[in-house]
Amino acid sequence: MNLKKTTNIVALAVLYVLPVLLIGGCNKYKIAYPNPINEEWSLLAPQQAMGVVGESQPLIPDVGQPIGFKALAKQSHYAIVGNAREVKHVYQGRARLDDVISFYRSQLVRYGWQMGNDEHEERGFVLNRNKGPERLRILMYAQGDRVTVVIMIGPIYNIPSGTATPKGPLPNQNLGSNS
Repeated sequence: MNLKKTTNIVALAVLYVLPVLLIGGCNKYKIAYPNPINEEWSLLAPQQAMGVVGESQPLIPDVGQPIGFKALAKQSHYAIVGNAREVKHVYQGRARLDDVISFYRSQLVRYGWQMGNDEHEERGFVLNRNKGPERLRILMYAQGDRVTVVIMIGPIYNIPSGTATPKGPLPNQNLGSNS
């Protein structure tokens, strides 16, 4: 009878304690979970540095783009309207929302966008800027650690069109693939 009781205790230990020990003992071998996926099914890598770092060749050269943020090609477009660009780019990536806001604030000053009003919205945060005949609006919002950035550039309609070409550089047409 004592042998049967000992066998039951060992069996329970194996069933309940051993898995806990195995999982706890394997912490140095962390399980790799897949990265969050953007709306167009691309994997999003986490930022590797503190804060957010800019791409060396952003899709919109005078606005900037954080490293690791992917363009949602199906939701992005651009055209020329009079003397201004008409751009809508949507990016998604992994970062802290505050870091993305700070990144764009510094990039826009660097590229000559004039200060406008910043808005806290229910869904996120908006930066409004002007440069020449163009108005820029950047909406940023977070869903967990995935941040969506919507960049819209359009003409300021109350500025007379003095030139036939836009003041800012044209966006890169190659938004990449969804792979």
